[in-house]
Amino acid sequence: MTGVYNELAVCKTRTGHAEEEIALQEKADQLNPRSPWRFSRYRHTGFAYLLLGKDEEAIKYLQRSLAIKPEVDLGSQWNYRSLAAAFARSGRLTEAKLWLSKADRLWPFDTVRGQWPHDSASSVYRDQIRGFQAALRLAGEREHADEYADFAVPPDGDLHKEFAGLTPMHATGVRTIRTPDLVRFLADTKPLVIDTMTYSWGLSIPSAIGLRHSGVGGNFSDAVQTRLHDKMRALLGDDRARPIVAVGWNSERFDGRNLALRLAVLGYTEVYWYRGGREAWEVSALPESEIVATDW
Repeated sequence: MTGVYNELAVCKTRTGHAEEEIALQEKADQLNPRSPWRFSRYRHTGFAYLLLGKDEEAIKYLQRSLAIKPEVDLGSQWNYRSLAAAFARSGRLTEAKLWLSKADRLWPFDTVRGQWPHDSASSVYRDQIRGFQAALRLAGEREHADEYADFAVPPDGDLHKEFAGLTPMHATGVRTIRTPDLVRFLADTKPLVIDTMTYSWGLSIPSAIGLRHSGVGGNFSDAVQTRLHDKMRALLGDDRARPIVAVGWNSERFDGRNLALRLAVLGYTEVYWYRGGREAWEVSALPESEIVATDW
C-alpha cells in the first residue's frame, strides 16, 4: 500500500505540487517505518524540498537516504548531484563540488541541459527544474557535451542497448552531420528531420517530427523496427532517397545513432546522424519550434 503513496507522491511533484509529495512520503513512512524502501522515500523527499528551495531540509533528507543505503550505485549519483545543488545554493561551494565529483565518478554523462521536466505540462514544475539547473551550474556541472569530441571509439553498425556512453565519430552506413552543416542542409535541401524526443521540453529543430523512443537499442528485427518501417512508409511512401536527419540528445547518447542505423537498414539511402543532437542545437541558440510526440 505504501508503494502507492510513493508513486502518487512523485506524480504530485511532476505536476507542480512538491509540497504534497512531502506530506505523502511522510504518511508512507508513518505507515511502514521499517520499509526497505525508506532510502527511496527520503531521496524523493529531499529532491522535493530542493525544488521548493528549502535546501537545508533537502540536505537533511538526502543524507538520511545515503545513511540507510550507502552502497554506491546509479541511484547514489542522483543523491550526490542533488546534494551538490543544495550545498551550492546554500553557499557551501566546497561541499557542493565534492558531491558533484562523486556523482560524476558514478555517472560521467550528465549535463545541466540534460535535466528536464518529464513531459510535464506544469509551468511550476518546469520553473523548478530550471532552478535545479541553475543550482547545478553554480556547483560546477558542465553545461553540455562536446559535439566535436573524438572519444577514439571505433565505428560500427550495431544498435547500442546502453543509452548513455561515448559515441564514435561515425556510424556504418550513415553520414555524420555537424551543427553548421545542418543549418545549411536544412535551408538548401529541406530533409525530413526525426527527433527521438529524449529529455524533451517540447521544442526541437523547426519542422522536426517527434518519434519518441525510436532510438532505443534492440535488434533490426524487433517490434520497434517494424513500427518504424510502417511509420516511414506512411511519411514517405516508397521514396527511399529522401534525405533524413536523425536527431538524438547529444554526443554521449546513442539514441540518434540507433535511429540513423535503423533507418539505413530499412533501405533509406540518404541518412544523416546529427551527432551533436538537440543539445548542441540549443547551445548554439538556433531557432526551435514546438514539437509533440507523433503516434507510431
